Amino acid sequence: SVNSYTSENHERAKGIFRALYESGYTRLAPALAEAERISYSATGGGDSWDNNTFCYLLLGDPELTVRKKSVSRLKITAFMTNLVSGTVILLREGRDVPIGEALVNVVLVSGRSLNGFSRADGSFLLPAVKSDDIAEISVHADGYSSDRLRISKAPLIDPKPEFSARDGFRFKIRGEGRTYAIQVSSDLLEWKTIQTFTAAEFEYVDREALQKTRLFYRVVPVE
Repeated sequence: SVNSYTSENHERAKGIFRALYESGYTRLAPALAEAERISYSATGGGDSWDNNTFCYLLLGDPELTVRKKSVSRLKITAFMTNLVSGTVILLREGRDVPIGEALVNVVLVSGRSLNGFSRADGSFLLPAVKSDDIAEISVHADGYSSDRLRISKAPLIDPKPEFSARDGFRFKIRGEGRTYAIQVSSDLLEWKTIQTFTAAEFEYVDREALQKTRLFYRVVPVE
């Protein structure tokens, strides 16, 4: 109804979310009362808190039930997979549950920012970007807490693969000397393992690849 202090507004807003999601309140009026208590504890009260508390008019039924989704305490993990054509970020709850329709923000080492939404299988493709070019990833997904995103980097694929009618499709891989699987896909949804190797460097040759065939290759660690 009138101007109010910004710092107290911030504490009040955080108090409302904490009342709903941490304290378990489900009705509007009790949740707002709990938010006042939480913000009072955060600011120590005083004139600004008093003024802020009486700046607002409650419109609507105080007995209104607040519909909400429970926020998973499980963290989202981003697994980066280097393709010949770029990098794929795979979003998972743990290692198994894909996180689709999540907003992905990527900051490159150069300072450039890229963003978009993950597919239903949790994948987000960055064409012509190597994993080493990525400085930071943040993810915003409904129902998940992602404030501490863990990034798992993948082995590098030579960004300049070669093709010849005699030798087929050829590219080099640089890893950490562990066991990896080379996989291929035509749609980034289903992947087929075509070879495994154990080495820090490896050269892969697909002599059956056709120049007009659009395939995606990736290299993943073998557990």
